[in-house]
Amino acid sequence: MKMTLNLFERLRLVDFLPNKGGMEKATISADIKKKIEVSKEEIEKYGVKTSVLADGRASTSWNENGREEKEFDFSKLEIEMIKDGFEEKNKKGEILAEAAFLDLCRKIKALEVKE
Repeated sequence: MKMTLNLFERLRLVDFLPNKGGMEKATISADIKKKIEVSKEEIEKYGVKTSVLADGRASTSWNENGREEKEFDFSKLEIEMIKDGFEEKNKKGEILAEAAFLDLCRKIKALEVKE
């Protein structure tokens, strides 16, 4: 299944993935992260910069090129994992009230798992 993601969505998609689990879950999660990873060339193209805020949190910024969408092809198992992660966060009330984050959530919610 194909999904288009901009830079923000790629960076935030990992929020829906498990950091640990059994071998199968860990492998699928790692495969998704590798697939959407931002390359060195993209870091330069998008002018990605990370800084530390006064409160110790990290802040990442980029230029307008980061709005460009890139198409990714996900397997059935990968889509199921992304959707499960979304559903879990949604049930816990952990969806951020930010326009760009909500756009990503809508994309995930619209995904259909095809047999």
